[in-house]
Amino acid sequence: MQPSPNALLFHDALERTICNPTSSAEWEMLRARYLMLEPAEMPQDPLQPLAAAIGFSGIAGFFHANFLSAIAADLTHIEAAARIALEIRPVDAERLMAFATHEWGRGLVETQSRSDFLRRLAAARIPALMALAASTVEAAFAAAFTHRVVEAPRRIALVTPMIGDAGHTPTALTLSLAHQLRATGVEAKLFAPQDPQMLRMAAYMGNGQSVVINPPDIPALAKRLPEGVDAMLSQASYSLPLRWRGLASDIAAYDPDVIFFVGFFAPWMAPLFAHRPVVAMSLHSSPPIVPADVILSADETLAGRQLQAWGDALPPSLVHFHPFRIAAKPLISGVSRAQLGIAEEAILMIVVGFRLKDEMSAAWSRQLAGLMLRRPEMTLMAVGVADENPPGFAAVPSHQLRVLGPREDIGDLLALSDIYINPPRTGGGFSVAEAMAAGLPVLCLADGDGGDKVGPLAVAGMAEYWARLEAYLDDPQQRRRDGASLRGRFTERLDISRSGPSLLRACHSAIALFNARRGLPAAS
Repeated sequence: MQPSPNALLFHDALERTICNPTSSAEWEMLRARYLMLEPAEMPQDPLQPLAAAIGFSGIAGFFHANFLSAIAADLTHIEAAARIALEIRPVDAERLMAFATHEWGRGLVETQSRSDFLRRLAAARIPALMALAASTVEAAFAAAFTHRVVEAPRRIALVTPMIGDAGHTPTALTLSLAHQLRATGVEAKLFAPQDPQMLRMAAYMGNGQSVVINPPDIPALAKRLPEGVDAMLSQASYSLPLRWRGLASDIAAYDPDVIFFVGFFAPWMAPLFAHRPVVAMSLHSSPPIVPADVILSADETLAGRQLQAWGDALPPSLVHFHPFRIAAKPLISGVSRAQLGIAEEAILMIVVGFRLKDEMSAAWSRQLAGLMLRRPEMTLMAVGVADENPPGFAAVPSHQLRVLGPREDIGDLLALSDIYINPPRTGGGFSVAEAMAAGLPVLCLADGDGGDKVGPLAVAGMAEYWARLEAYLDDPQQRRRDGASLRGRFTERLDISRSGPSLLRACHSAIALFNARRGLPAAS
């Protein structure tokens, strides 16, 4: 029997990959052609020749493991890729960062709970990858810094892996922290090596996949910085090691009293930790994968404890209870329901996020769409996705669905809405917090960033999730009660405008711990 055209193309790509196993382009082509195959067109074990000819070692083996991870949801492939990445010599920090960033980004999109997200990161061995990447620039940091006693947090270096555009939530958090620190009277400066904007992430992975974060609009960024705070962003045309060596010189020249990290992981934090006190705030409800004297956490049960959340890969950190994360979104546009084509009598559900196309799973979308067909008073507004209807909602009448691209008037859109509906996803916590500030009832699962923000009103499973939604649809009084409760919780626990004194206490704790671990005299 003659092979089908797709099978012919696949076998051609398979042959080329076996002949050139260290070519990223050949692996990308193989993946694309494998995904074109229908089940009936596949031989019994179409990928067996790869195992026989290439195996799992060196750069070819790394590409092989990443290829398998991209076509099958199996943590063993991620574990194999991580093991190989740690074994390849000479050490290439960009390959390590490409893999770590890729697995973090895929984890946020492809997992629906914090537990699954952490399992994926454990399989990827992120702490070990960061330690190995750090070894490539430790000497540059050691040469740049001079040891000294730190007495008080007078000058703070805010460091973050990436400053992005106006829609990038970590950037908004970092700038909010800069405003709060300046309001306490300390001096601050912002540093970002732009790690996710590496030159060839997809080429390092061999599967054609990469994490894309939009770069900042520099004039717009300058307007968002507090008065007296400058930002130093690395050149995207530089390799990561070159950026990190520049980072060492720039931060050392500033000579900060405290390093304040905002992010999730970064190899250059290890050498910074060796030379200055460190306070770290994670982007997620999970602790950051960096060495730190003090970790800011929204979990009050951990306050005052020494935490080693990632095992022996990182030293213990003091947990400082600090739930403050975000400011309420202002009303800026005055947009109305009529302007958006939404009926005044509709029960308007809203969801916000720039990864919604991937986070709105097929099962969730089908269930919600079915409910909307039975309840014509429902309208869904999805904000932050491309201007096309998400899969699963094709049967929903057009007047019940509004899909909007990224917008700056999120506060106005929340003010028009009746319910914030968070799909099962690991992230989304900042959008949930903004909805709480607007006084909306929020529907979300407990095991994730959103659930951590909502607290007792988060639901434990999908059966309770759909039952709660039906209750909100039927009972406007319950919507108002829960919305008011969440607004109060936002004001008490999340409003970053109240965070200045807590930030300073964390910095003082970090200084005391730093001087003690360095054997330096205590600050007077």
